[in-house]
Amino acid sequence: EILTPGKGQIRGLLIQGGNPVVAIPGQKKVVEAMKSLELSVMIDPFMHQTSQYCDYILPPKMPYERADLPLTIPTIVFTTINWIQYTPAAVPPPAGSELVEDWQVYTGIAKRLGLEIEYNHTTKIDLDTVTTDDLLAIRAADGRVKLDEMKKYPSGNSFPFASERVAAPRPEGTAKFDVMPADVRGELEEALAYAITPDNIVSKGRKFTHLVSSRRMRHMFNSVGTIGMPSVRARAKFNPAYIHPADMADLGIENGDHIELESDVGKITAIAEADETMRPGVISIPHGFGPATGEMDEDGGVSIGALIVAD
Repeated sequence: EILTPGKGQIRGLLIQGGNPVVAIPGQKKVVEAMKSLELSVMIDPFMHQTSQYCDYILPPKMPYERADLPLTIPTIVFTTINWIQYTPAAVPPPAGSELVEDWQVYTGIAKRLGLEIEYNHTTKIDLDTVTTDDLLAIRAADGRVKLDEMKKYPSGNSFPFASERVAAPRPEGTAKFDVMPADVRGELEEALAYAITPDNIVSKGRKFTHLVSSRRMRHMFNSVGTIGMPSVRARAKFNPAYIHPADMADLGIENGDHIELESDVGKITAIAEADETMRPGVISIPHGFGPATGEMDEDGGVSIGALIVAD
């Protein structure tokens, strides 16, 4: 949408807490797109791989400097109990700093454009007086515990609501879920029967020895933690190329060896690590690491985006 000319072409981008240069496949194309924008603005506390291509960096307050609720995403449950905690700001931002709440960027733009904001699709907010607590109260308004009630428990509280409510079935109801539809079974059987050999791994006329698969690491969430958080990065200094031990033995590779991986769009150097849970013939590299150039950083991190494409 950025690189395709014509009506509706995106010429400006506002990025909040995102790092598209290492998050999106086809790193070369993403960098080209970032460079072509007429305006790009980043809301982020850290300078990272995408920030270097932005015209403006707007630093928001850090978590301890603002009030908040735990991350709540509909249908995604992070605890097995009905626990919630409102946390006020614990420390003030550094003296003389020009930090803002991240939402103030949007209220500021709306005011200048003479627009309204209907927050949470429910409530029109006063752009001049709205506070973080106001927004949190609106978010909590549809929940079983309102913000004022949460504030009564500074250390958080587990509320005794029934987590699941399942009604009795109708007597005439006999339908059941088909947990393995025929077309899904067919796709799975085809995938399991697929022989991972150079004759079967062909792209643009070239044969390849392995398939590539992405994955996450337990210490990282996308690129969060790879930059600006040395204590987190120390737990996972680089993103290994995970390979089945039998493949490593066949190739004469040992843990810690630098290996060169080439696809039909790019080439990277990664650090090998044995993983017996890998399927032979498949190499898996976590995303979110490495410079925008596709090269290895000083700790051994590398971008899988340089090896794959989105199209």
